Amino acid sequence: MCGKPNCRCAQGQKHRALYLVVSKDGRSRQLYVPEKFEATVREWVENYHDLRDLMEKISDFNWDKVQKRQG
Repeated sequence: MCGKPNCRCAQGQKHRALYLVVSKDGRSRQLYVPEKFEATVREWVENYHDLRDLMEKISDFNWDKVQKRQG
């Protein structure tokens, strides 16, 4: 239940709720995402994943260069 007394979930009817969850300093934090912001937040999360993947590729590339003693 979301905790709102007039919400349909208070009568047992489920509804969808979207939360953004992040881990920082070993702690999980969550933030409710209103439906009107869902598309934007999903795009931001996708951008974050793309950037993280790119950083991993750069790191692997540099690791290989150091391992092969290339400058």
